[in-house]
Amino acid sequence: MPNAKTVESMQFPNSYILMTHLKDKGAVESALHHVGLSLDDINTPNGFISGSQVKALIDLNMELHTSDTPYSILIAKEFNVATHGIIGLSVASSKNIKAAAKAAQKYSKLINPAIHYNFQVTKRNSSCILTPEKAFEKAGLALVEINMMVIHQFLRLSKHQITPDFVQFAHSTCFPLHHYEQYFGCPVHFNCQDSRIAINSRFLKSPMMFYDPSTTHILGDHLDSALDKNTTSNNLWTHKIREYLTHNINNSELLTRAKIATHLNTTPRTLTRKLQQEGGCYQTIIDDFKYDMARHALTYTDKNIAQISDELGFNDPQSFARAFKRWSGVTASSYRKKPAPPS
Repeated sequence: MPNAKTVESMQFPNSYILMTHLKDKGAVESALHHVGLSLDDINTPNGFISGSQVKALIDLNMELHTSDTPYSILIAKEFNVATHGIIGLSVASSKNIKAAAKAAQKYSKLINPAIHYNFQVTKRNSSCILTPEKAFEKAGLALVEINMMVIHQFLRLSKHQITPDFVQFAHSTCFPLHHYEQYFGCPVHFNCQDSRIAINSRFLKSPMMFYDPSTTHILGDHLDSALDKNTTSNNLWTHKIREYLTHNINNSELLTRAKIATHLNTTPRTLTRKLQQEGGCYQTIIDDFKYDMARHALTYTDKNIAQISDELGFNDPQSFARAFKRWSGVTASSYRKKPAPPS
């Protein structure tokens, strides 16, 4: 069964509730009323709509859809840069396609948490792979198509107005294929292993037409702040544990579930349940925190393995070495030899 809590907890900007394809104001009001919304809800500046309402509205629209033109194309044609708010402006004002892709992947969860972005780069082509949140069911598949079309729109905002090499979807469609191929201007395939849009890798450095360094910097700072707030609010208990670990990571006696639960004024059982609701696990949080600290120490300090091991609360350097190899797949000494990323 779909996770109703997962869907309900998601938030989408009300600018995403695009209804002009229905043409008639009465039809729009009727559809909105059916899912517990009103015109005021979607016209409030900078407002948000819950994931469950977005899902219900997409499900209803697809049920009422009778045209042989795919529903996703009708919706996508209503999108523009402003629809995505400052995230759209940030992507459009990026230096090039590669930078735009990084911005989209980093910030998309702020406005579209139902779709997960992943990028693959090879010498020949570069792909954006989209995966829907399972709890969104059929509505998630429609969102994949819509997001793929939005990506295509941003590709057209590059200096070379890029056309994809190909587009593919993991699901099937009942609509004529030529509609999709006409929209994307390239071959489109369904029933594939995953859903992706691919371009020739030489276009990664293609400048965006609206590139502006100062705009990109200002918007990036604002979005980073919003992302931090979003992460903290959606993963409150995970955040609390990581704060606790900051001061106590070197003392294994203070890292028991019971000690942390007492510090957070709760019980071990409740703490476990809260973390499960956030998709987290007590031991994984500790391991991830230690791994982050270890990587930072190996990359940016001259501390030896024994020092790092002691600071992270390991009994001996050999225990730390085994743990780091398990986390990273390489030894700590070989990891240290990697060049540090540019600051």
